[in-house]
Amino acid sequence: MLPLALGGAAFVISLVLAFVEGADARASDLGIATLPVIEPRLWWVALLGYLLTPIVVIVASGLDRLWQRAGLRDRRFTPRPLYSTVLTWLVRVGFVLALWHIVNLAAAISDFWSNR
Repeated sequence: MLPLALGGAAFVISLVLAFVEGADARASDLGIATLPVIEPRLWWVALLGYLLTPIVVIVASGLDRLWQRAGLRDRRFTPRPLYSTVLTWLVRVGFVLALWHIVNLAAAISDFWSNR
């Protein structure tokens, strides 16, 4: 239950951070398309969202798999395959959400380097 709660909380917080980024965004031409990108001073929001979404959710999924396998040694253990399924879907959707954070982080870094 702990890995599911950890992964779910990381995903929800990252989603909230994506909305915060979107609320404080400005239109920026990124070559391929014009996207709303955060102000460079909010680079830490994009970094935190990037760390939460793919990395923490993947770690939570790995912990779930390890603990589920370790629990199979105990005959009183009841496997919870739904937890693994939910975490797998959170990882997949988390990568899509991480793209938003990566674009915003890259825009902030490029702005920093261009104004140096």
